[in-house]
Amino acid sequence: MQFSSFIKNLKIYRLWGVIILSVAYIFPQSAYASICEAELIDAFKRLETPGKTVRGTTFVNYAGNDTGGSTTDSADSWTSFNECNGNLVIRVDDSCFMKTAYTTGTCKIKDIPKY
Repeated sequence: MQFSSFIKNLKIYRLWGVIILSVAYIFPQSAYASICEAELIDAFKRLETPGKTVRGTTFVNYAGNDTGGSTTDSADSWTSFNECNGNLVIRVDDSCFMKTAYTTGTCKIKDIPKY
């Protein structure tokens, strides 16, 4: 009985391995990256954020619908800092050109509007 139970469990683990590898193949990590990530990083580097230590950055794509399928209308980076509660938001258009930058919450950065 123990041997048949072992074989049964082995088949289940093998099945899960195939499923996990299949999902990793279908949805590679690069699929989660922002289409304008490099441009958003460059835009952030051009802004002066003295006295601020980056805690983390999240990239977001905003999709729309077109006659040929879905398109990306714009992308954002949301950067949080250790020194304040809120974010520096940088938005680029569908061609990855910077549209706007603003802060949220208690974050204040010189010459950048706060919302």
